[in-house]
Amino acid sequence: AQIFARTAARNRDVAAFFTKWLTDVRDAQSPQGAFSDVAPRAGGTGDSSPAWGDAGVIVPWVMFQEYGDKQLLAASYASMVKWIQLIRRNNPNLLWDKAQGASFGDWLSIAADTDKSVLATAFFAYSTDLVSQSAAALGKEADTRTYAQLAEQIRKAFVKAYVDADGRIKGDTQTAYVLALRFDMLPENLRAKAAEHLVQNIQAHGNHLNTGFLGVGHLLPALTRFGQLKTAYTLLNNDTFPSWGYSIKYGATTIWERWDGWTDDKGFQSPGMNSFNHYSLGSVGEWLYETVSGISPAMPGYKRIRIAPQPG
Repeated sequence: AQIFARTAARNRDVAAFFTKWLTDVRDAQSPQGAFSDVAPRAGGTGDSSPAWGDAGVIVPWVMFQEYGDKQLLAASYASMVKWIQLIRRNNPNLLWDKAQGASFGDWLSIAADTDKSVLATAFFAYSTDLVSQSAAALGKEADTRTYAQLAEQIRKAFVKAYVDADGRIKGDTQTAYVLALRFDMLPENLRAKAAEHLVQNIQAHGNHLNTGFLGVGHLLPALTRFGQLKTAYTLLNNDTFPSWGYSIKYGATTIWERWDGWTDDKGFQSPGMNSFNHYSLGSVGEWLYETVSGISPAMPGYKRIRIAPQPG
């Protein structure tokens, strides 16, 4: 949900749906602050999975940006704070390497294994920063400062633990660079270097992506932000495996769950988990709206609209 929420809000009016669903998210939160992996809570559902649980913070913020709904943000705020406090209690060194539940990582990536603690810590910082911004929107000045300072401390811990002096991030995967760049995890002097490593990784894979659920929606925005628009369009327009165009070339009329849901050399993936109508890889829609058509909110709820298309 947090991966696709912004694209969903561009496609349709989803305000009522997400308002109701966020009630389920809050209802499913444990007394300790853990968001469930699935909402409404189902039998056997886990808790506290990095990026999955972060939906409880990210989606309220996205709905505020898309619809200007401060009431929904206020309704979710206490649960957002409890989530950050839980992660911090469990990880006093500010590296999120002790998740209570499963850590799914960059789910269904192709030929890449992004370090799970790198991913989790990036989301920890991102969600903490969003809590700070949410506090500011709600007029909570003390919380604004508290969580802005915590986010900065997490970023510093991230750099110290996972980033080399030349901007290379532990594991050297596309998603590691994408999230670090998109979530402002790196100091100014390392951002351009990290962007170079990202492009080099894409080139090493024959100018193809290999991002899974967590990286795919942030990939093209990160490339665009750091001056790599041509590379972003190359990935968008590819029709060889893995790419969006590959599935289209072989008849897809909906977004697949997996890049390799069907391939011309191996056929179908396991039917145990192989949906051909799934949202996550469709999170590229956010970039299509904001970069190709160039439409984005300059103020919450589109009270001011930014028009800045960047055609390929």
